[in-house]
Amino acid sequence: MAQDNKFFNEAMRTHKLFLVSMLPLMAMSVYLYGFRPLFIAFIAVVMAVAGDVLNSLITGKQISIGDLSSIYYSVTFIFLISASTRYWIVIIGVAATLFIKHVFGGGSAMTFHPSAFGLALVGVCWPEEMIKYPVPFSNLKLFGKVDNILYDSPEFTLKNGGVPIIDDIDLILGDFPGPMGTTFFVLLLGILIFLVIMKALSKRITLPFFITILVISILFPRINIGEFKPILFEIISGSVMFSGI
Repeated sequence: MAQDNKFFNEAMRTHKLFLVSMLPLMAMSVYLYGFRPLFIAFIAVVMAVAGDVLNSLITGKQISIGDLSSIYYSVTFIFLISASTRYWIVIIGVAATLFIKHVFGGGSAMTFHPSAFGLALVGVCWPEEMIKYPVPFSNLKLFGKVDNILYDSPEFTLKNGGVPIIDDIDLILGDFPGPMGTTFFVLLLGILIFLVIMKALSKRITLPFFITILVISILFPRINIGEFKPILFEIISGSVMFSGI
């Protein structure tokens, strides 16, 4: 029991630090795309709370006020999707994320990350919603269907054998189409350092993850445009940085 309480307290601390560190990402998303990302986050948080209440009513388990795991998983999911994603798809994805979280019981019982399941589900069912993104500084509609022109992400271009046309500075600053929380390399690097300093990340997991990505990028580059550009694309253009956090 004491070990379970220790794990729960450590998980609560990690989730709190993660959510706090994600605030700059949300602020940047709002700056680049308008208030639509904020409303998507609102949907995710409301559904997370409602999911905990529903799970409590069904299972009879008492809700822990300090348990932010549902909000953590829901927020993680939305940062991996496009800011232009239709709200009903967001709802389905968050619902799938929460369903897996509660089915497996949460905590150390997790077989895989619930957010990954939610992302996989909507990606299979609505692939066009997952591979098309607005360009930065697009003022997206808060309500109604987004009618902005959407573009492939650099990651999708790499996957299909193409070469993304992006300046190094734009790549580092996140000035290219992509998920609303994964393109801001400088911010993500700062968040990574912050979480490591706060001991909210395990170096034994995070360090090997990035080393593996780096080695694969060097040994098996998907494009041949110099020594360092392919590595930058592999680490920055997709969700590698965010996933590593």
